[in-house]
Amino acid sequence: MVRALNHARGDRFAAGFARRGRWYPFTRTLRAPLVGRPDILAFAVLRIAAEEWTIGGLRRVAMDRYTIRVRIVTAGQALGARRTRVTVDCRSGLVASWTGPALRMPPIVDDD
Repeated sequence: MVRALNHARGDRFAAGFARRGRWYPFTRTLRAPLVGRPDILAFAVLRIAAEEWTIGGLRRVAMDRYTIRVRIVTAGQALGARRTRVTVDCRSGLVASWTGPALRMPPIVDDD
């Protein structure tokens, strides 16, 4: 998933979630998390293609919970870097939930 996100592969990113996984990016803008791979895929393809997402700083905080540092750049301008919280389903190894970054979702800029 890390490689997929860093290389704008929304399909591979979404495949890393459990079937009913929850992704709640841009928590300052979105009212609710995206639930299920189809919704996560649709959003990921749209957003990751419009922005440059770089993640790193993976840190384990509990048996099934991690924090990851996410940095987002859009139209050549850095939105910032924030921590996200990720919970992994220990049976499947897939992401059960991903919350953050706590940033406002920028408008999609058309290069044309």
